[in-house]
Amino acid sequence: MPLSALAMVLVAALLHALWNIAAKRAGGDRHFVMLGGQQSARPIVHLSQLFVLADKARLLSDPELAVHRMKLMLALAGVEN
Repeated sequence: MPLSALAMVLVAALLHALWNIAAKRAGGDRHFVMLGGQQSARPIVHLSQLFVLADKARLLSDPELAVHRMKLMLALAGVEN
């Protein structure tokens, strides 16, 4: 492996770790969004699947609030109940 490729992998790993630390310190979903609002670039199907997986893994700190926010996100995407 060329040294430049190894350096890029290590820098990417460091940036990813720093991003995770920043997200954790920000309190998760309350105050932290992707730079430039890039979370809106994800397809709603992807976000829905992620929500279901997070719920099954019991990762949602406030499930009722998470459901409320997910319903708002779905409504913005034009998905009806």
